[in-house]
Amino acid sequence: MLAIAGLTMQALQGERGWRGWRHLQTEKAFLQEELDALKAHNAGLRQQVNLLGNDNLDLDFLDERARLVLGLVGRDETIVFKTDPRLN
Repeated sequence: MLAIAGLTMQALQGERGWRGWRHLQTEKAFLQEELDALKAHNAGLRQQVNLLGNDNLDLDFLDERARLVLGLVGRDETIVFKTDPRLN
C-alpha cells in the first residue's frame, strides 16, 4: 500500500510527473512567444536587406540609413541641435 501511495505521489508531484509536465508546458509557451518575436524581427531585417539589394535599390531607404548610421547631412541642410535647459 505504501509503494502504491509513493508511486502516486511521485506521479503527481514529482519532476517527471504532472507538476513537471505543467512546468514544461509553461516554458514551451514562453519560448514559443520568444520565437514568434524573433521571427517577426527577422522578417523586418529581411525586408530591409531587400530594400538595399542590387535588384531593387530604394534610394529613400538608403538615404535614411546613411543619415542614421553614418551621420551624413546634405549640403543644403542645416543641423539644429536642441539642448535640454535642465542640463545647463
